[in-house]
Amino acid sequence: MKNLMPVLAVLAVLMAFTACEVEETYSVRERMEAFIDDVNASSWSDLKAHTHPEAAMYEEAGDPDFLENYFSTSVPLDDLTTSGQRAHCTGAGGEFYDFYLTADGDDDNLIIRIERGPDTIFE
Repeated sequence: MKNLMPVLAVLAVLMAFTACEVEETYSVRERMEAFIDDVNASSWSDLKAHTHPEAAMYEEAGDPDFLENYFSTSVPLDDLTTSGQRAHCTGAGGEFYDFYLTADGDDDNLIIRIERGPDTIFE
């Protein structure tokens, strides 16, 4: 039994590591591609996952109607460009969208502000 204890301890440590979930982190481009895919698929209830929890309007992003009101007439979003922590794309009606992202504690880039033309629609 004494010889079995070290083996059991090693097994317990290995099981703890394999049970941990590995969260995916996104670069600015990857986050924006995922956000645009969800908008273009009209997956309004999935958009909150792309926003930063410190954004003042974070809870509003959980309401599928909130961001749908701003994006539904612009589908499909296209022409994505990124530079640093900013991204830009256009909507089907010629609208211009600017996105500002920030990394959370896990270096996962999330949207903190969205501007549609001169108007801030999410912050």
